[in-house]
Amino acid sequence: MAPDDTSDKIYRILQTLQSINKSDTDTDTGRLFAYAYDAGDSQIKELALDAYRMFADKNALDFTVFRSAVFFEKEISHRLKKWLNAPESAMGVFTAGGTESIMIAALSAREHFKKQGKAGTPEILAPHTIHPSMSKAAFYLGMHIRKIPVDNEGKVHVLQLLQAITENTALIALSAPNWTYGTVDPISEISAVAASKGIPVHVDACMGGMVLPFLRMNDHPVPAFDFQIPGVQSISVDFHKFGYAPKGASMVLFRTAEYAAGCMYVDAHSPGYVLVNRAALSTRSVGHLAATYAVLEFIGEEGYKLYANQISETFQLFKKTFEKLGFQIAIPSVPIVLTAFNPNADIANFALNMKKKGWVLHVLKKYGNDVIPASIHLTINPVHNRVIDEFTCDATQALEEDSGIYISEIQKNPQLFIQKLITGDLDAMLIPLVIDYVPDHMATEVIKQKVSDWFKS
Repeated sequence: MAPDDTSDKIYRILQTLQSINKSDTDTDTGRLFAYAYDAGDSQIKELALDAYRMFADKNALDFTVFRSAVFFEKEISHRLKKWLNAPESAMGVFTAGGTESIMIAALSAREHFKKQGKAGTPEILAPHTIHPSMSKAAFYLGMHIRKIPVDNEGKVHVLQLLQAITENTALIALSAPNWTYGTVDPISEISAVAASKGIPVHVDACMGGMVLPFLRMNDHPVPAFDFQIPGVQSISVDFHKFGYAPKGASMVLFRTAEYAAGCMYVDAHSPGYVLVNRAALSTRSVGHLAATYAVLEFIGEEGYKLYANQISETFQLFKKTFEKLGFQIAIPSVPIVLTAFNPNADIANFALNMKKKGWVLHVLKKYGNDVIPASIHLTINPVHNRVIDEFTCDATQALEEDSGIYISEIQKNPQLFIQKLITGDLDAMLIPLVIDYVPDHMATEVIKQKVSDWFKS
């Protein structure tokens, strides 16, 4: 191909990519309160991308050839051990995200269960608010999962969970905090009983693992959640959330290397090569490790303390804004997740109007028999401090405007929900408010059908 042809082709491809990019919500505006985590410093992203490119073609599958994978993983693990008060015996396993981290934590618990000679189906006990990837892990690993209700503070009912323990309980999974309400389960109280029964506790700190330690260093009251609690055997942490590394960066920290070995897969007899996987994936770019290492090194402990303080201050600003608009805080939480409801306003109408103005919020369905009301959900980042005035102005208008969607009518008519979902006339953001009014099997199948339609080529 001639040089001119090559440059023209590259130009056309880049133009196409730029056009496609416009269909996505811009992650650099501070208008997202989910999915994207932004410290507000463009240098972090630039450094991470430079680090990724440098190691992009190196394959962590064979860490005897690409020793950088070992270096980066040990360095990342070393930092996390300090922040989570882990013992020297602790070992970290880097993964592609929170779901993989939770999955291999469940796998280690399953293998521990089997080593004890137990023959029953291993079971996970967890709150309703545990991340759904724990249910996915049970599905993938042939385990059962039993969900325990939470109270009006968004924390698991301790007595109900402890009463649910059986000889088949292989793992108790708790959150620090849960994504839904931003609340930390009573980990110390539950872990004490679990330890006496030889049941490992996993703490899903994918949301809080890169904020809570630094809030604590800033003398902010933080519930106990880490390896200072004897019964905690593993903790999952996402670096691509409040660690501000690029997507594809998480870690499970296990209390001991022996317990961590439960998630390692080895095939020593393949005619091709000896396969060793410490996590679920085989081939993965060392670029993710390099980018995470670079970001952790650049921000450092003092930087994360500063960001934790900024998040806490920004949380308070948004809390005051919502209260001035007639909202009430649904659940007291650690200051990274804000949930709010307005007894005099339709939150679906509010959320849709805010979306029209370019804001991406979540809506939460009510929990239980109105134990926790349907709410607006925001994940707070430092960058949101810059948009508080604009948000307040738009939110004030959004409360007065009519979106044209009346969620109560759809809730009364499940067939109408299904019809609107299939035709695309219902914003996917509103599905949580309606889904419980549809028979479970029907809801699952309709969603599968709709998503399959989206991805048909």
